[in-house]
Amino acid sequence: MIKKLFLPLLFIVLVGCSEESSNKENNENSLSINTQQNGSSEHQNLMKLGDFREVNVLPLEDENGYEFKDLKLDNAQAIIFQPIHLKEGEKVTLTLQLQSNDSFNNVNIGIIKDYSFDSTANYEIESIYSKTTDKELTVTYIAQEDSTYALCILGTMADTVGLTGKIVK
Repeated sequence: MIKKLFLPLLFIVLVGCSEESSNKENNENSLSINTQQNGSSEHQNLMKLGDFREVNVLPLEDENGYEFKDLKLDNAQAIIFQPIHLKEGEKVTLTLQLQSNDSFNNVNIGIIKDYSFDSTANYEIESIYSKTTDKELTVTYIAQEDSTYALCILGTMADTVGLTGKIVK
């Protein structure tokens, strides 16, 4: 008698948990995809520039495109590229190749709106990409309004990572 009651209840509980887990996983994936595609800051992490031990600012040779090779990124270091002006709807794409001793790295790409080289202000960095990757990634940011934006690569990995890549407007 107990087996007859227990088995159907167990089945209902397992099916309910499985559906809830599946729905939660689908919601998380769609949130990260939407975040990457439209640059919305509604559900994104904000970090402060002061959270990083070292900040390096790199000028862009050309506002429409820039290639870099053999950059080193340590943990708690931020690399900020010279701000570029984007009009609403314009996009900028960052392509990276990583060289690391680790097989997977948690990569964080951020953007700072209205960044100025001369300032010591503790700017907010909007995280536009934060995922684990192995060797290569491409991130595109679409401007929500006319402004200047500075792309950042944020060192949140355990080991030093070598970076090669390009920025294309």
